[in-house]
Amino acid sequence: MVIPDFQIEAFETKHALSKHHYSYLITWHGKKIFLSGDTEHPETISTIKDMDWAFMPAWLIKIAIMDQKMEIDSKMIAVYHIGTKDDISINGDKFVMLKTQGQIISIQY
Repeated sequence: MVIPDFQIEAFETKHALSKHHYSYLITWHGKKIFLSGDTEHPETISTIKDMDWAFMPAWLIKIAIMDQKMEIDSKMIAVYHIGTKDDISINGDKFVMLKTQGQIISIQY
């Protein structure tokens, strides 16, 4: 069975507690949606171009954007996995802080 105009690409990414961790790029109706998972290193996401949405944990935002001044080539960035030690303040219209359970994000195609 094949879903038309839908693709998932897996990227092996580093995680301190797991030998096998992956991040995923979903391409759906021409939209690129990146799910970083719990990776601790921004190298993979920094190489992907022209994303529509990037879902990243707060610590990865801190490392990539705040500390290393990396550009994440995504129209929108959803920040998740926000714990008490990970609560960050980042400004800009392209950032959505996922702090509320049940929050809905709509992606039009």
